[in-house]
Amino acid sequence: IFESFDNLNFCYAKKGAIFSNRNGHFHHDDFIGKPYGCKIRSRNNRGYGFVHLLKPTPELWARSLQHRTQIVHELDASMIVFYLNMRPNMVVCESGTGSGALSHCIMRTIAPKGML
Repeated sequence: IFESFDNLNFCYAKKGAIFSNRNGHFHHDDFIGKPYGCKIRSRNNRGYGFVHLLKPTPELWARSLQHRTQIVHELDASMIVFYLNMRPNMVVCESGTGSGALSHCIMRTIAPKGML
């Protein structure tokens, strides 16, 4: 859910549930069946509050996480993949204790038969 330029949230849409933020209350029933990119208006605040539904990607997941550890963002991860000359179908050993953002980038690079 895209709330503003610097505020992303992930939520799992469940029938009957409500997502609340400073823009209003958003019923999950309004999310279900809608295409990605659409604007959802709040049911309170006279519909002035809104959010956008975005398709989940590893990059958006990394941006939406609470930053308890240092996150390797997509630009840095792409440089790491480039300098290590990673290619599809490679076997890569990566050890991390963070969010998994770098692992997502590596897995996308070494797909479809590579192993991480």
